Amino acid sequence: MERPHLGKGLNHHHLWWTKRSYNYLNPLEEKFREHSAFVLPMIKEVHVELHEDIGPPPKPTPYQMYAILGDIALFKPQERTEGIYRAISTLNILAKIDGEPSVNALIIADHLTQQLNYINEGNPYASPNEVGG
Repeated sequence: MERPHLGKGLNHHHLWWTKRSYNYLNPLEEKFREHSAFVLPMIKEVHVELHEDIGPPPKPTPYQMYAILGDIALFKPQERTEGIYRAISTLNILAKIDGEPSVNALIIADHLTQQLNYINEGNPYASPNEVGG
């Protein structure tokens, strides 16, 4: 999927990485990884830091992907990080009802929470007061 050029010092962060973990011949996996709620513009320096500090998230199961996408479609996130919060919420709900896959759902939700610190810090559209400056 082609994304607009962001300008100097910015690039796109895919919440779900690495790209090679997702099969782009599978419409669900491509839609999930490339969904606009999960591809966010970031300041390059902070983006690089994120990838240096934390490894890729575990890949959600197809069931988890469908549930997250369904929740996103229902609530139509408007704010920059709302899609991430929706995914965390969905994963926490699934963890309570899924039995064994619940550990995976909790690990993914925790990983997304870790990413949020970097995503908020790397928000190119935040005022200095929002980023703690």
